[in-house]
Amino acid sequence: MEKTKFDLEDHLYLALGRLRDGEPPELFFIPSSVWRAPDAVFVEHNYEGLKSRPEWGINLSQKNAPRLQQYAFLSTVERILSEAAG
Repeated sequence: MEKTKFDLEDHLYLALGRLRDGEPPELFFIPSSVWRAPDAVFVEHNYEGLKSRPEWGINLSQKNAPRLQQYAFLSTVERILSEAAG
């Protein structure tokens, strides 16, 4: 996501669908705030001195799959609704 188009706000989320051959689709709902502290999964690319614009990214490797599970779509939506209900 281009940094100029994807702000790191507490109320902003990324909806991500992951499609792999022979497997059911996986849906994730990821808070943009995770990119405030980039790591091996939620990465930052600044491309200094290059034509590409700075962006936020995700490393979708098999090794990183367990880290994404905490952002499974239904779990995240249920957590948001629970927090809103107080």
